[in-house]
Amino acid sequence: MRLARFKRVLRAAQRTQAYQPLLESAGLATLEAIGRVGSVERTLERLPPIDLAEFRRSPAAFECPSGARSAPQEFHSPLEHTPRTAILMPGFEQTSAIRAISQTNWARDLKRFGAGALAAPISVLREIAAAIDRGQQELYALKHFVVSFTGGDHGELKEEDREQFWRVFQVPVFEQRVGFDGRVVAYECEAHDGLHVMPERAAFEETAASELLMTSLTDLRYPTLRVGTRMARSIDHECCGCGNASPRLIATGPQSMPLAAAAAV
Repeated sequence: MRLARFKRVLRAAQRTQAYQPLLESAGLATLEAIGRVGSVERTLERLPPIDLAEFRRSPAAFECPSGARSAPQEFHSPLEHTPRTAILMPGFEQTSAIRAISQTNWARDLKRFGAGALAAPISVLREIAAAIDRGQQELYALKHFVVSFTGGDHGELKEEDREQFWRVFQVPVFEQRVGFDGRVVAYECEAHDGLHVMPERAAFEETAASELLMTSLTDLRYPTLRVGTRMARSIDHECCGCGNASPRLIATGPQSMPLAAAAAV
């Protein structure tokens, strides 16, 4: 499935202005050549990295006109169970436990749904936390967790964000990184020791400058092949303390969660 998804992304990239010459130089300009691809990683080595600023600056050049938008995805709960979770971002399947709510009336909708957990882009969580700190919004008592979506166009989760979110929401914070199509590609587990890569959705590579490159295996509208992330992380292949053996994206600098939050998990 992973290789088949990669080939679909390559075929979509063939129809973009930016990738056409790069694929031609790599011997991947035809459908027959893509059909012969046998490895995601070895094929990526034939392509040059793309600077994140270039990718963002010229969206039309990287767009595949015939690329379909992604279908709604299942929410990945950081716990073994999925409590009632309100999500302030589109693109997720709604169930009896998962509800998409508006950013405008989040406080009212959160209470009406009876959510015990909240998931939102990092920028939205900062706005909510700041409004609660200023006394402009009433604090709704969560019981389980806050998920912060990062990556794509959302920005990065910093240690001061974790400290503020723990102080305001008083529940553990879990990071989930998304691609430019909004699909979650890596997530933080209860061990809080890096982000587990979802290999069926993305491939990550380390560079000499410690910046990770990302290749999306799901984005057919804006194919993402070896695009820089500005993330200074390494890839750890050791089994996580949670028992998950998938590779993890580990921060190269010191990162720790608030002691009170760690004790609560």
